Amino acid sequence: MTLDIAFSDLEDGFQLLEQGDGRPALIEALVHMRELARESRALFDLGETNPACHKLQALEEVLKPVRVKGAVA
Repeated sequence: MTLDIAFSDLEDGFQLLEQGDGRPALIEALVHMRELARESRALFDLGETNPACHKLQALEEVLKPVRVKGAVA
């Protein structure tokens, strides 16, 4: 898998979430997650692997509460 494919797949997932659940909290989270994904990709492109991975971990932390709420609802 390449970075292009990985980040494209990530955006595809964001779009599926957006289409399937229009809750304002989710939309707000998606804006933040997309920004973190853009920052992460830029860091990967610069060869800054550790900071890029930290951005992806931060993205996952934003997603966790949204997933829990969606699973419970």
